Amino acid sequence: MTALLAYLVMGEHFSLKESMSGLASLIGVVLISRPPFLFGHGWGHAPLPIEPDAYMRVRPASTSPEDDEAAARMLGVTWALSGVFFSASAYLSIRYIGKRANALHSISYFSMACTLVSGMWVPDRPVDIS
Repeated sequence: MTALLAYLVMGEHFSLKESMSGLASLIGVVLISRPPFLFGHGWGHAPLPIEPDAYMRVRPASTSPEDDEAAARMLGVTWALSGVFFSASAYLSIRYIGKRANALHSISYFSMACTLVSGMWVPDRPVDIS
């Protein structure tokens, strides 16, 4: 992703070998995530255990545990791919800055961004360090 963004944004060289290895990596990610539109529901899974109070819960008629699992998996894959995009953007910005700035600038900004994203700036939220 970093090489592709560098090619699209900065005009860097992007060879056929790099594009084929990126495509192979993407296919591997898709095969590992096992999306239901390719493999169907329940492929490779053991039956779900029945909990004692499972029949007492109110569940919409249109959903099943397999649908919930597929939705959770797709949400996880979406978050993972957004993390890939943002980390590639970070590498791209560091490449763009190059020798014009000290490496401590990127470390400081990364620390600040992590603090803001983690929610530690919210004063009413207790932080449990145990």
